[in-house]
Amino acid sequence: MTDMLEDIDEELLPFISDYKINLLEPKSIMDFTKFRTQLKQLFEVLQNASDKNRLQAVLQEDEQFKNMDRETVEAINLFAGMNIQTDGKEEVIDMCKAWEEQREEGIEQGIEQGRKTEVLTRCSVETIVLQEVHRN
Repeated sequence: MTDMLEDIDEELLPFISDYKINLLEPKSIMDFTKFRTQLKQLFEVLQNASDKNRLQAVLQEDEQFKNMDRETVEAINLFAGMNIQTDGKEEVIDMCKAWEEQREEGIEQGIEQGRKTEVLTRCSVETIVLQEVHRN
């Protein structure tokens, strides 16, 4: 571990534990079948979080996503920047259902935003027309 530290005072070295640490990088893992816990699902989400279509496919392919424990979902939310809702009471969460609900909510928000933009555009056009009428 000390080899990771730069410009460390030699006097401090005896106080630093130099132990072995194993790091796993989810993006470099090619075979998730070796994992037997929900770490598998966590790493799969982390690997695919930037590709929404691939992430949706991963969620649909693995039945385990229908029975995720709350702590794993909270870790997914934290590390993948997702917002899968947990009420804090549920111990098991269906991420497939939550993902679909979140997707539908996003679509509804997009439609609503489109309506607002349409209304603003109409108002702007009407204002311009009225200004032109008053000029002439």
